[in-house]
Amino acid sequence: AMDIADKDKEIIFLQDQITALKNKAELV
Repeated sequence: AMDIADKDKEIIFLQDQITALKNKAELV
């Protein structure tokens, strides 16, 4: 169960990073 939770946190973190990059790209 712990491993799955960690994976979910990793995925959410990566999705946030991708969203931030997309926002920066749109501003440029």
